[in-house]
Amino acid sequence: MKSANKITLTKWLVLVGAAGCLELIARTGMIRRSTLTPVSEMFVTLWRCFITGEIAVTFLQGSSIAENFFITFGEILLSFSFAVFVGLPVGILLWRFKILARILNPYLVSYYAIPVFALYPLIVRFFGVGILSITFMGWLFAIVAIIINTATGFEEVDKRIYPQVGKSLRLSPLRIFLWIYFPAATPYIFAGLKLGFIYSIIGVIASEFILSTKGLGHLVRFSYSAFETEIMYAAMLLIVIIAVLVNSVLMRMEARLYGRQAR
Repeated sequence: MKSANKITLTKWLVLVGAAGCLELIARTGMIRRSTLTPVSEMFVTLWRCFITGEIAVTFLQGSSIAENFFITFGEILLSFSFAVFVGLPVGILLWRFKILARILNPYLVSYYAIPVFALYPLIVRFFGVGILSITFMGWLFAIVAIIINTATGFEEVDKRIYPQVGKSLRLSPLRIFLWIYFPAATPYIFAGLKLGFIYSIIGVIASEFILSTKGLGHLVRFSYSAFETEIMYAAMLLIVIIAVLVNSVLMRMEARLYGRQAR
């Protein structure tokens, strides 16, 4: 068996083993079902909610889990897209202008030590309660990870011999950037994208807890309040599935890009 296949198999075994442990703990009564639902029932509940289109929570009558899913996924995708659109150019600017990087670096490094979510009253004041404030919060969480990793990636390329090779071949600055710098910085850029997406999920879901009447975060909150443990865990499972699937897509994109570079 190839090394890559062994790693993939090990990942699946770890995942199945963890799910099996949670299933066993819930089934044997080590933890009450009001606190932990068996993993198999989470999937069954999630499937039933999608098939019937109904959520058995008093506070959410007339709402479906599919509707809440698309609302949350749209907010995550929007906030993440804006973070990429702004974060990549800013990261490149910090790489090109070292003085600007020295000025902003202390603030960027300490950014995640600041309780960004505490700013939500100010955000609500400017954007109101709804999709704009939630998207902006997700953007705030995601953008700095993308900026830092992008700038770091290009700075690491400067330490290698590749740029000198490009200059010796008399490539234009634009071609050196597109053919040498950008491909070489790709691992750092994709690391920033994956981190940014996870942070975007955190920002959106946390915001939905208090700033929305729709979405998976809102669904988790009110399911918990209504003691609907099965619905709560089904919504949490859906959030995990979103994170895993999009992260897998980014990893496949990265792998395909490396494959093309290798050829």
